[in-house]
Parts: sequence; C-alpha cells; structure tokens
Amino acid sequence: MLKGNLYRIYPTDEQKILLNKHMGSVRLIYNLALSEKQMAYNGDKINISVYDQAKELPDLKKEYTWLKEINSQSLQESLFNLDTAYKNFFTGKSDFPKFKKRNNRQSFSCPQNVSVDKEKSLLIIPKFQEGIPIVLHRKFKGKIKSATVSKRPCGHYYVSILTDTGEALPQKPEPKIATAQATDVGLISYAYVGNIDLTKVEDIKNPKWVREEMDRLKRLQRQLSKKKKGSKNYEKLRLKIARKHEKITRKKQDFTHKLTYKLTHDSQVETNCVEDLNIAGLLKNHCLAGAISEVAWGEFFRQLNWYGKNYLEADRFAPTSKKCHLCHFVNKNLTLGDREWDCPCGAHHVRDGNSCPNIIVSAFDKYEKRLIKDRDGLPESSQNTARTPDANDAVTPLAQDFLVEKIA
Repeated sequence: MLKGNLYRIYPTDEQKILLNKHMGSVRLIYNLALSEKQMAYNGDKINISVYDQAKELPDLKKEYTWLKEINSQSLQESLFNLDTAYKNFFTGKSDFPKFKKRNNRQSFSCPQNVSVDKEKSLLIIPKFQEGIPIVLHRKFKGKIKSATVSKRPCGHYYVSILTDTGEALPQKPEPKIATAQATDVGLISYAYVGNIDLTKVEDIKNPKWVREEMDRLKRLQRQLSKKKKGSKNYEKLRLKIARKHEKITRKKQDFTHKLTYKLTHDSQVETNCVEDLNIAGLLKNHCLAGAISEVAWGEFFRQLNWYGKNYLEADRFAPTSKKCHLCHFVNKNLTLGDREWDCPCGAHHVRDGNSCPNIIVSAFDKYEKRLIKDRDGLPESSQNTARTPDANDAVTPLAQDFLVEKIA
C-alpha cells in the first residue's frame, strides 16, 4: 500500500535559491514540451511521445547551461507529468493541459535517492546532500518511493513523501444495509448523516470558512489594487493575502479530515452511501458557485473513500429528497427552498433527513445491479446507463424488511 505524508520544511537562504531554480527549470521544461506538442500536432498532425522529448534534454542543457545545476530526474519527471495530463485529457478526466505560471503553486519531484535523517530531522534529496531541515510531526513507515517539494503562494515550503508501507489494502466487509449510513451534503447544513430507519441522525453545520474572512479579504484586495505592481509594498500585501487564503485552506482541510475520520471509524458503520453529484455542472450556476466551492464536496467524497469502508453512490437521477421513504410518494412540487414537507400518507419530513434512507436504498439498488451485470458478463458501458426515475421503483430486497416495518 502506497501512502503519502506532507511535512513542512525550512530551507536556508541558499537552499531556497536552489529550490526555486529547480521549480523554475521544471516549469520551463514542461512549458517547452507542451508548446512543442501543440506545434507538432497543429502543423503535421504528429504526436510526439514523452520518450522522444526526453532525448532532447541533453541538447536543451547545452542551450540553457544552468539546467546542469538541476537534478536530471526532476526534469524528466516533468515530461512524464505532461504525458499524464495528456492522457487524462483524452480520457475525459481533466481539461487540456495549460502552461505553468510562476505565480501559482510551484513544485518538482525526486523519483529516486530520497532519504530522511530522523535523528537530525533532515530531508536528503539529490543536489541537497547537506540536508534540508524538516519537521517530522508524524511518523511514517515503509520504504521511501519518491518526494515532491512544493512552494505555496504564501512562501511556505513543503515536501510530500510517498512510501510503500508493505501492507496489503484493507479488506472491505460485505455491504449490508443494516450497517450502512447515508451522507446528504448541502449548503445550509454541511451534511446530514442518517441510517436506514433514521434512529441515528446527525446534522453537521456548515462552518462557512470563507465568509468569516471575506470582509478582511475584500479590504486587503482593495488595498492591493492601489499598489504599484512589482513594488515592495505590493509584494508585502500580496503575501498577507496569500497567508489569509492559506489559513482558510487549512481550516477546510482540518474540518474535512476530522469529519471523514469520524464517519469512517464508527464500529457500527461498514458502508457509506452518498449522492452521485455532478459537481462540475453545479459550479456553472454563478449564484451558487462560490458556496459550492467553499464546501469542497469533491475532496470530502475522496477522503470518505480512504479508510477501508464500503463506498456506494446513489443513482444520480434518483429523487432522494422528493420521495417519501415510507410510502414512496414523489413530491414533484418540492423546491430548494422547502426544507420540510408533509406527505399524503401523513408523515412529516425534514428534507435532508428524508433523503438519507432513499440514498441508501438507491445506492444498494445500484450496487446489486452492478453485481448482476458483472456476473452476466455485460459490457462495462452498459453498467452506467442512466434511467428516468419512477415513483413506483422497486425497492432492493436488502431494504424491504426495514421499509415494510416502517410503513406498518
């Protein structure tokens, strides 16, 4: 099992200069390679491979002699990163690769010859054999595979150390609806967590990190707009704004890590069910894009799938909020502003609470259909076929016993 750990490093002034040279050189190689790929394809429709571009590095070092100060493997790694970006684009995982800018987050990778002196708290990488001071606030075990040094816009330096722990991935238990919980994310409440019969529910409030700091950020950005770009006062104020954004980011990370750890380390919960949200599509709504970006649902879902528990997604088109989980009546008149509603069967529903059993039922229904298709050997393309939800949808057998008892 591969595991990464992030640590803060405190390089000396001389080491900072060399680190910045590494990041600038890696950025240059990446941009030159991207430009070469674009020109070759637009001209003769030729696709240049990463290995052909790696063979050009010795000639580039003759043209840019200062590239000889840089770890050669770091330069090669930037080409492989570009190749990965191209593959992600053609498979639909990301947008077309963009040129790197010096004002954004900077980084470079060392795929080999990385070690840590735990007694002296020093990080040793190629070209830095004297060691860079590092704060080992968390122990790591296993063989070091690689290290990625990064610089944040606020000026802080970090290193991500990837290790091979030598352990096997944890075996996930068989999904059972009795030990499943649903997490319905939102904007008013960050998440509403509940089980199939709603005997255990929790409403997690939205901390609203950005809104707490928005007035201060607006004031600082107005001051920055009046400074002369490139001046010392401009740079001081830019760093102050960057540190404010860094503080907000740390608040987000701390909250998300603690919440996902709490949801996945409950001994009575073996399966986490969530909605399959089209986050990229939701961000196109300019009225809600800021609030959606603030809650960082994508990172929350990614971390929820870390800890060896089952992770199931409900059908994206299932009416989880509009459907009564007792009688299956679908309230088609329900709007986003309606937080509570009454069902003709006599039940009074809190919107987010009612959606939890529906998310679990839909997730297990989707899981069972995938098992049947895998067993019958159907093509993978048929496994993600969208369907129109129906008020009379059959309930998965795993949930039948629970829901029949509730209706009675």
